[in-house]
Order: sequence, then C-alpha cells, then structure tokens
Amino acid sequence: MYIYEDALPELHQLATTHQLALVTSGNSSPARAQIDNVFRYTVVAEECGFAKPDKRIFEMLLTEAGVRANELIHVGDSLESDVAGALNVGATTVYLNRDHAFNTSSIASHYEISDLRELYPIIYA
Repeated sequence: MYIYEDALPELHQLATTHQLALVTSGNSSPARAQIDNVFRYTVVAEECGFAKPDKRIFEMLLTEAGVRANELIHVGDSLESDVAGALNVGATTVYLNRDHAFNTSSIASHYEISDLRELYPIIYA
C-alpha cells in the first residue's frame, strides 16, 4: 500500500483538532498503512454490510460519531463512491483529485483538492 507524502503529517495534524473517521469499502488497510491510530471512528463495509456509495455506511458513521450530516466533511478520491455517497447523506464533500482528472460524470463535489494540505482553507472557512 502506497502512502502519499502529505497523508501522514496532515492526518496526524488534523487529528489534534478534529475527530477523524475512516469509511472504507475494504480496499485499504489502515493498520497496514500505519494510519489506524489517527482515526477515532472506522466503518468498514465488510463489517457493516454496506459499501460506498450506499448512504447507510455513512449513516452508520454519523450515528457512531454522534454528529449530523452537516457537521461532516468527507474527503475521498472517488467521485462515484466517496463523493456521491457523502452527498447522499447531506455531508460536505471534498474530492481528492491528485491526478487532476477531468470529471466526466454528473457528480459534483463541494470542493476539489489535489493535496491534503489544501484542506485547511476549507475546514477553517
């Protein structure tokens, strides 16, 4: 598993001021990537029975964390599963588009970034 250069420092920094959560359809292992310690909440599709973009996986996170959808900022690198799924529950979405891929879908994220360091202006706006 490859970890981007910006991931570990930014996740650790964000974890000092925010509750971080991981919603995964099982295609990554936070323990293997050595990032499991930064997430307060983790919802895994294999364990809950729902995969992204099914809104129920996001609803499980909201329930577990005790927050409303309008308090959630979801960052993901897939328009189809991450952004669409988070939009389905009314969360603010951030599309992590590291490759600057052109969006040919009808899915529109609230924000688009190419590096996690770009999150700060969004979070603190």
